[in-house]
Amino acid sequence: MADDWQLERASNVFFLGDLFEASVVQANHMPFRVFVDTCVATLDPDMNSVPSYAFIDKKGCLMDSKLTNSRSQFLKAAQYEGGAVLGPILVQEATQDVPESCSADHGAEGSSEAVVMAGVMAAVGLICLIVLGTVLVWRHYKHMVL
Repeated sequence: MADDWQLERASNVFFLGDLFEASVVQANHMPFRVFVDTCVATLDPDMNSVPSYAFIDKKGCLMDSKLTNSRSQFLKAAQYEGGAVLGPILVQEATQDVPESCSADHGAEGSSEAVVMAGVMAAVGLICLIVLGTVLVWRHYKHMVL
């Protein structure tokens, strides 16, 4: 959605701190899930620009987890209603393909600037996840006490 929440966005590129809206009226549908095929950190809005660092690639493979001594992992799914802030996300057309294997060894590619930028973005993303997790746990326990 556009910044005024009235029209669809003209661009499918999101920057760190941008808000985006994804909603579904589930009246006659099965539960939906949102999948991210690609998440790339770049210095320009073009996802193919250099330097770049792919956090998620190959139709949903967490590339960071392939690095030696990496602790990156997908978190368990959580149902959340309310506002949430995510890092940069590039939304492209929907796909029916499911990754068959993410087991191939993928080394980190890019210059040192991309690696530093990726580290900063990973730290910011981790902080966002911790805050979001804290809010979700707090709301869960708040409802149990009442």
